[in-house]
Amino acid sequence: MKIVFSALRINLECLLGNLWLTLLIATFSLPLWAEEESILETNIEVSQKESQKAFFESQIEIYNQTVTEEYKGLVQIRLELSILNGQHITQLQGRARS
Repeated sequence: MKIVFSALRINLECLLGNLWLTLLIATFSLPLWAEEESILETNIEVSQKESQKAFFESQIEIYNQTVTEEYKGLVQIRLELSILNGQHITQLQGRARS
C-alpha cells in the first residue's frame, strides 16, 4: 500500500509540475500571442492599403485615358472647324475676286 501511495504522490507531483509549467508557458506566451495578433492586424491593414492604392491607380489610369480621348476629340473638332473656316475664307476670297 505504501508503494501505491508513493507512486500516486510521484504522479501527482509530476502532474502538478506539468500543470505549473503549462501555466508558466501560457503566461509568458500571452505577450507573444498579442504581438502575433498585432502583426496580423498590421498585415490586414497593409493589404487593404495596397488594395485601395491599386484601385485608385486604376481609376487614375481610366481617367487619364478618358481625358486623353476627350482631348483628342476636341483637337479633332477644332481642326475640322479650322479647315471649314479656311475653306469658307477661300470661297469668300474667290467671290470677292470675281
